[in-house]
Amino acid sequence: MRSSLYLLLAIIAANVAALAIQLFLPRMLEPAAYTEFAVALGYAQLMASLSFDWLRTSVMRFAGEEAAGAESASLLRSAYGLVSLALLAIVFGLAIGGWWRPSCILAATTLLYAILQGRFDGELAYHRARFANESYARLGLSRGVLLVACALLAAVMSRSATGVMAGMSLALLLATILVSRGFHGGHTPRCRDITQLGSRAKELAAYGAFTAASSVFTFAFPAVARTAVAKTLPATESAAFIFALDLGLKAFAIAGMAINVLFLQNSVRAYDQGDGDLGKEEVLKTHLTTVAALVFPAIGLACGSKELAVMLVPPNLVEGFHRCYEWVVVGAGLLAFRQFGIDPAFFIAKHPKLSCVAPISTFVAFLLLVACLDLGSAWSIDSVSCVVLVSVVSSCLVAIITSRRVSRGLIAWRPLLWILACSVCAYALTLAAVASEISVFSKLLLLCSIGGLSYASAFVWANATLSLKKWRTA
Repeated sequence: MRSSLYLLLAIIAANVAALAIQLFLPRMLEPAAYTEFAVALGYAQLMASLSFDWLRTSVMRFAGEEAAGAESASLLRSAYGLVSLALLAIVFGLAIGGWWRPSCILAATTLLYAILQGRFDGELAYHRARFANESYARLGLSRGVLLVACALLAAVMSRSATGVMAGMSLALLLATILVSRGFHGGHTPRCRDITQLGSRAKELAAYGAFTAASSVFTFAFPAVARTAVAKTLPATESAAFIFALDLGLKAFAIAGMAINVLFLQNSVRAYDQGDGDLGKEEVLKTHLTTVAALVFPAIGLACGSKELAVMLVPPNLVEGFHRCYEWVVVGAGLLAFRQFGIDPAFFIAKHPKLSCVAPISTFVAFLLLVACLDLGSAWSIDSVSCVVLVSVVSSCLVAIITSRRVSRGLIAWRPLLWILACSVCAYALTLAAVASEISVFSKLLLLCSIGGLSYASAFVWANATLSLKKWRTA
């Protein structure tokens, strides 16, 4: 329990830091500059995932092994170095060859941030693989504090997307220096058996490629959505949409990452080793219902509290935020349900190739719907918000259909319908509370009570019908 608490605190701190940056930057930057920053950050995360996620997942899986852990860590450390050097060459090329063009400098700082982000995530994965949870927590906290401080300071000094990306790169560089004695600072021994080295390298690359593909397409979807909005909508509307999208994604990411830490490993262990009277199919049902019980009430609470959420929005973005808020919140919530509930079922059941199907379908559906908007010249913040929601809903349906390859009874309908009913009640009660003539502080206390009642109802009923033992033991 103490170990899980360390991990949970680190993940919450990292996401709260990202949320703080999300809330303050729109007030420090002009709408056009904020939109440019959000698009650059989206592509930085995509590049970090594309370049390093296959290595990070291999570090998580193999670096903690007793027998071959040192050899795997050595190979992966060398691969990190080679990929980083190749990308750094591109950074220097962009910075030197296009120093007079602001777009080239922004691209260089974006790619530099992606390199440092990928390497730092590899460091965290190494500590997680070795169950060094206290070290993991310290690294996560230090990165969060440095990112907030450097990003906000850079925004005040530069008032530009390039300056903020450079400040965030500096934060990651400082954090990397602080942990230089960890994974990336370790010794890389020479391998005398070239054949064995090549075989092991192929094994690591194959595993990492399959498991990272889902993450790459997951990051590609919001990055492309930001780009489409930035290219087609006015600066104020695009900034409002991106603000709402990022706010929703980051809020549900906190719950999703907590799910991964507290529940996912228990689900893997229960599926592999058994858990009392629960069969393999019941383990998958349990995991999915757990995620639904955490995510769906949050959707109801968030949609009902729009008038309070508006208080977080810069005044010049309020109108656009009002128009897209519910669409984006529901889309972000359903995306979290699929990403942290359905997709992990493929990994739990040892079918990682199938986990790519739903993220790819989201990406493809969005591109097709955007093409239809373009043909009909129907671009608006309302239509783009609708396209995002329809794309996510279609991917959830695809994921549920694909899951039948793993289990024909993945969804436990009785507890799921009860959870949905609790979520609708949470939405209605939240609307009534927000509309009441009481102080903001009293409204927040009332919302906390409504949230507690909604979650208690959802969890107690689902626990009684599915016997979700891991909720009591996580």
